[in-house]
Amino acid sequence: MFIRGIVISNSAKLFHRKDGSGSSVVVTQEIATQPGVVEYTRYFDVGKTTEIKVQGEEVLEYPQFPQMKSINLKVLAWKAFDKKFVITRAEPQSE
Repeated sequence: MFIRGIVISNSAKLFHRKDGSGSSVVVTQEIATQPGVVEYTRYFDVGKTTEIKVQGEEVLEYPQFPQMKSINLKVLAWKAFDKKFVITRAEPQSE
């Protein structure tokens, strides 16, 4: 499945695992499509990736798509959650 839309927001949130095994960051992009909004959600382990920079409880850097630009994604995994289409794994495609 392929999704084409306009990126309308990028956000990142740090959270600590309940089992005490470390911290992770959830990165969410909202993509406007016809007829609605799709979420692309990815999880990153803070200690295992260089794409994420965290200072204290604040996420300083994370992977983002340019806002208000068109994007094409090849969807590899998705779920319907709370009446929303959520992409959990995808590959960006060239235009």
